Amino acid sequence: MKSIDEKIAEAEAEWRSYRYRYAGVRESAGQLFRAVLRSAGKRMNCAVRNICSVSIFPVRKRVRFHPSYDKAKVNLVVSLTSTDKRIKYILPTLYSLASQTRKPDLIVLWLGKDKAYPKGMLSKIRETGILIRFREDLGPNTKYYYAFREYGKDVVITADDDIIYHKEMTEELYRSYLQYPDAVIARRVHKIRFDRDRKPVRYKDWIWEYWGSDSPSHDLFATGTGGVLYPPVVMGLKCWENRDFLKVCPKADDIWLKFCELKNGIRVFAVPDAGFHKDSVNLRTLKTSLSEKNIDRGRNDIYIRSCAQYFGFKDDLCERILGER
Repeated sequence: MKSIDEKIAEAEAEWRSYRYRYAGVRESAGQLFRAVLRSAGKRMNCAVRNICSVSIFPVRKRVRFHPSYDKAKVNLVVSLTSTDKRIKYILPTLYSLASQTRKPDLIVLWLGKDKAYPKGMLSKIRETGILIRFREDLGPNTKYYYAFREYGKDVVITADDDIIYHKEMTEELYRSYLQYPDAVIARRVHKIRFDRDRKPVRYKDWIWEYWGSDSPSHDLFATGTGGVLYPPVVMGLKCWENRDFLKVCPKADDIWLKFCELKNGIRVFAVPDAGFHKDSVNLRTLKTSLSEKNIDRGRNDIYIRSCAQYFGFKDDLCERILGER
């Protein structure tokens, strides 16, 4: 397993190699990368230019979300979670979420109430104006579960804690939501594929990062990496409330939510020309990433079969997806 120093070096190399075809990319990248290094407890001098178009709020300045959160109307809420081992890397992600062109009305970080978190880090997060709430730890499902319960009449965007998001992420999602208010909106999707026997092929053999659809579809699979918008109609579904995901699909929230959507006829829309590839960097510098276990070791395929059986799609999953376009 690679050391933290090796992973930080990889992140630096990714920063240096990343180039965008968009204007207005200047000084903020250097500030952001220095924040990454500080959060990892490392100091390096590097000149980074033409990398990301994310503007950052200084740590000591409280973020002013607009408009102020109002329970009487539909608001835009960004929800994410982290762990006691990952939280020391989270500041750059939070800064990028707070710096969106379409600013969220509320950013909520859900943390396990029985975990020990560095007090200094919690203070830095609170100083940005981001709301921290402690709840029972439900693994990756914590990211959406409590937000759906407490902000079910709002529009909720889920985000990962190891991505520095492009400044137009929430704006791109919300613009598509206004066009398709009953669909799940995602900036990064995979297209589900089936074999000749009408069985789903392995997850890693799906068409990844698919952008060939111009309307909501059942065969698109939203991934949390790029940010996913869930409209109130999705949060009103009952299938996610019983916590059966802890037995059926405990470590793959994207898969559980996809089957909830299929069960209730909710389609997924891929934002056209999405800025997912404009995201500054994927901070896979963490030892606790689920990517290797879920994808490389085939655990997602186990979860898909388990969910198909739980939701009653064991023999007709193909018809459910391809027959209701």
